[in-house]
Amino acid sequence: MTRRKSITETAAYERLSKRRKKFTSKEDRLMAGVDAWASYWRANPHRFAEDFLGIKLKLFQQILIYIMMHFDYFTYIAARGF
Repeated sequence: MTRRKSITETAAYERLSKRRKKFTSKEDRLMAGVDAWASYWRANPHRFAEDFLGIKLKLFQQILIYIMMHFDYFTYIAARGF
């Protein structure tokens, strides 16, 4: 008399488990998307201000925001005139 295979020993179960490993959970896909967008916005803070916050920046403002985000020491001295 032969022993019956358990469900985990069948070829169909192996194929199904391999297929499930390809697909990640909804939470994993969401977090992967959040990681991608967060790294994009961190690399381009001036684009975050324009796209996400809806603030129209002038070129010098874009440059200043970019430099502030990417350098540890930043000094900007602004004056209105003499």
